[in-house]
Amino acid sequence: MTTQTTSFNVVETSSAYRDYQQFKFDTKPTNGETITINSKVYTFVTSGEAAGDGDLNVDASGDLPETLADLEAAIEAQDAQFSGTRVRVQAAGNDASYNNTLVLESLSSSTYDAVFSPTFGTAVTEPDGTSIATSGGAAATVTVNKNNAIIFNASGLPTTFNVKKLKIQTFANSAADMDDAAANAKKMTLDFGTVLEANGMTQFGAEFTPVFITQNGSRFGTFAGVSIAESGLTTALFDNGETAHHLPNPDRHLRQPERARRPHRQHLERHRGIG
Repeated sequence: MTTQTTSFNVVETSSAYRDYQQFKFDTKPTNGETITINSKVYTFVTSGEAAGDGDLNVDASGDLPETLADLEAAIEAQDAQFSGTRVRVQAAGNDASYNNTLVLESLSSSTYDAVFSPTFGTAVTEPDGTSIATSGGAAATVTVNKNNAIIFNASGLPTTFNVKKLKIQTFANSAADMDDAAANAKKMTLDFGTVLEANGMTQFGAEFTPVFITQNGSRFGTFAGVSIAESGLTTALFDNGETAHHLPNPDRHLRQPERARRPHRQHLERHRGIG
């Protein structure tokens, strides 16, 4: 047994940024009640329905955990988008073995709704008790969606920033909370870069990616040709736009190949720095 020696706070994530939505059932739904999930209508039936058959009718003849288990199986069978753990049941409360909560994850493809029929026979809440559908009340609609903090395009560049500030509270040294309150400090401003530019947060597949490359010279160039001026100056040309000038060509021999002759020794000695 471990003795807790300190306390800590748990803050509920805003519904706009959750990866999933939780529906805690007070009791099992009554016969004929419906819940529509991603445009598919699931009807609870208290007798004559086989459990685990994967159709749109949910066997509600057993207790609440058994009913939710059949609902989970029906959702997985009817909607391929909820494969794996995108839909599941779990316990919320003191009894870890009593699965009374349906968990629906956000879908990357689109937003979807969970709609409870107007006369739903049980209260449905979030695990903290926040009401979602009241027993016998009007139809309740819950939109399941998540606004990703940063959205990237196929090139790995950011297209949307949905978070701009960070709130920090309950400092160990009792410093003022950073929550923009008049008596406290300002929230921390986050700078993730510029939309459609690689000057901040990016999403690439490599371990690292150069953001910007600046240079004060020319790019690599390969030899592309040579030109000879009337003065005999030879110039090497490169495909990066650069040129390199060389010593004048004595008597412009290369300019007229048909008249080319061996340079006089005096010319060679002068250009070699001998004469």
